[in-house]
Amino acid sequence: MMGGGGRHKNIFDLVSDPDRLKVHVAELEKATQARNQSIEEHKQIKADIEAAKMKLGVEKCEHEARQRNLYEKEFEVNRLRETLKTTIDSYLNQLGLFNEKFAALQKEKDEHTQHVDQKLADFQQIQQSLNQQQKVLDDKALSQTAVASSLSDREGRLIKREQFLINCANELTK
Repeated sequence: MMGGGGRHKNIFDLVSDPDRLKVHVAELEKATQARNQSIEEHKQIKADIEAAKMKLGVEKCEHEARQRNLYEKEFEVNRLRETLKTTIDSYLNQLGLFNEKFAALQKEKDEHTQHVDQKLADFQQIQQSLNQQQKVLDDKALSQTAVASSLSDREGRLIKREQFLINCANELTK
């Protein structure tokens, strides 16, 4: 009870001394104002923290939305990259097949050209041989027959020659 008695004594001292009471009341008012101001500052800080939390929440949502959008775009880019790669691979494969076919056709053309050139050379040799034989025959015919009969014979041989050349040409084109 002694502790309580000391407190009562201070209250009696304050009540008995009005100046001291005023000072003490002024100090209590200052302390109350400081506490009230501290409470208001605490409320303001708490409100600022809540506002900052809300702002951070909104920014976090926006960031997550941007991140999802970025992932979606990245996924789409990767998908398009794979599609493009597949398309390029397909075109390169087709180009390879085309080049192979072109080379085969070129080889076939070269072989055909060589064959045709050979047949043409053979035909020219045959034609030259036939021309020589025709000349020999013509010389013999002119020397053995009269001019009139030689013309009809020659005409017959020319027709035969033309027929033979046509047959040779037909055989070469087969």
